[in-house]
This record gives sequence, structure tokens and C-alpha cells, in this order.
Amino acid sequence: MTVKCGGGPDHAIDTTIQALLQSLSSRAPPKRPSMPKWNLNIVLRALCNPPFEPLAETDALHRSYKTAFLVAWGTASRVSELHALCMDGDHLKWGKDGAWVDLTAGMEFMAKNQRAQHPPRRFRLQALEQRNPEGGAELLCPVRALRTYLDLTKATRGEQTRLFLRLKGSNQAGASLQTLARWLRETVRICYEVEAPQLMADVDGCHAHELRAVAASLAVAHHKPVKDVMKAAFWRNESCFSTFYLKDMAKFQSGSPTGLSTFAAGYSLDI
Repeated sequence: MTVKCGGGPDHAIDTTIQALLQSLSSRAPPKRPSMPKWNLNIVLRALCNPPFEPLAETDALHRSYKTAFLVAWGTASRVSELHALCMDGDHLKWGKDGAWVDLTAGMEFMAKNQRAQHPPRRFRLQALEQRNPEGGAELLCPVRALRTYLDLTKATRGEQTRLFLRLKGSNQAGASLQTLARWLRETVRICYEVEAPQLMADVDGCHAHELRAVAASLAVAHHKPVKDVMKAAFWRNESCFSTFYLKDMAKFQSGSPTGLSTFAAGYSLDI
């Protein structure tokens, strides 16, 4: 090993160390973004058709599934955050003419990475009806879905303040965290059954948590600032997002536009 005049080893010209570093680099190359496990276009197309539409006329199960999916998709929230959303007092606020809705978790909830001095997490969903009125944008509008869901559960909600209600039993209790995670997985599965039954194997092992990753990755693929997407999804560390959550959305960005508009990770997007 060569030694500098200052007494320390000169790693820059030591061939043994250079060879070792090159070996380690080749064994552990930088991780490239992985492809989503499910096809976004298949899911969004299916959500615009039966059994999810007409939303006000479909059954409570599919209406609950679609609403939970669009809220989770629009906020890029964790399932625990979705579970903690409430509708009493200031936890739910509607914008003028239904242009937006603000959702806030209950005061007792503390999100991952949230410090005690931070205010409760607040999410804003924007309406899509005016963005693409001729393209059926309202069918994927989270504000419309939530408004319809709340209107049709009002009579049986009683004193329950949790945003989402469980489907079974006469007692209208709030849906559990595990139930909401299952709703998100089932939404993707049903969309494939309707739109692409020959590809059902693609959704094996689908996790609710991936919805958050795909929503944020789609926003980044549409050139939204990474720091703003991270703030919306409450990621504190950019390296954590890029290493574990960033998905390769090139497959869904190529070719002709679908004509669909969606609200994902805090952004209105045309895809």
C-alpha cells in the first residue's frame, strides 16, 4: 500500500483497494425501479364500468371498494392513515361547489414519520369533473365517489365518525385497518376479472401498500417535483422513496393516451 506524505494511505492509487471496490460495485449495482405488479390502465378502465358504475346504483360492496381505492390513490396514503380518517367536526371540509374536499385523521392518530409536535395529517382531494368533461373524468373523481358514498351511508351511520364503515353486521362500526387493506386488494382483483381475466395471475400477491407506491411514481413520471410528491405522501427520506417505492411507469406512459384523467398522490393527471 502506498502512503501519502501526511502519513495516511492513498486509496486513490492503491490497486488492491480499487479492485475490491470495483468488485463490490459489480456485485451490488444500483437498484433500478421495478415495474408495478398490476397494470394501472386495466384497473382505471374497469373502475369506469360495472360493477363499479353507476356508482349511486351499484351495491354497497363495490361502492365501498371504489371509494376507498380512489381516496387511497388520490392521497397516496398508508392504509393506517386511510383507516384513521374521520368525518366529524373539522376532519372533513368541502370546497365551494364541491371543487375539493379536505380529509384529516383523528387527533389520536400519529402517522409513521410524524413527530408529536406536527399537526394531524391533512389530505386534499380535487374534483375531476371540470378537467375533462367529455372524457368521463367524473367516473374516476375521488370527490364525486366520496360524496356519493357518504350520502348513501348517512342513514345507517349513526354516531360513527370513521370515514369508512364495515359492510357486515347491523352495527355500523368503522372498517378495520385489515378490512381496508383487503378492500384495496380486492378492487384490483375485481378490475382484472372484468377487464383482463386472462391476466389474473398478474395480481397474485398484490399488496395494498403498492397502491401508494404506484400513485406517487405516476406523479413523478408526469414530471411533478419529487420533493412535493414526497411531502404529499409523507415520505421524509428521498433515498427511501427511490430505493423501495419508486416504480418504472414507462410502460404506462408510452403509446397513445388513454383519454382518462385521474387524481393521484395529490395531483390531477391526464394519462
